[in-house]
Amino acid sequence: MVTNLQFRLNGIIITHMKVRPVMIDGATDHWELVASDEKIGEFAIDDNEGLADSALTRFVLEVRNVTIPPIERRFLPNKGWRQVATRECIALLESEGVIDKA
Repeated sequence: MVTNLQFRLNGIIITHMKVRPVMIDGATDHWELVASDEKIGEFAIDDNEGLADSALTRFVLEVRNVTIPPIERRFLPNKGWRQVATRECIALLESEGVIDKA
């Protein structure tokens, strides 16, 4: 995936991010965000809704625009990282032209 965005999940840079459909009865029910990395494997990211155990670690997904030069990013709040929900991340990837949900 070539994009102007960089992703971080719970403080770890995620090298690959993709969106895949969730199928129910042969039809797309919704889209899910999937993180993939050689070290941690591949797994779906959610918005921490309906956790069975409140002690479970919550996902903290962040994004930053890498077209901003590093010298400028270092002066931005949180060095340009901003927390996003999964739906917002999917919308950002769609606006970058990385995915087409049609």
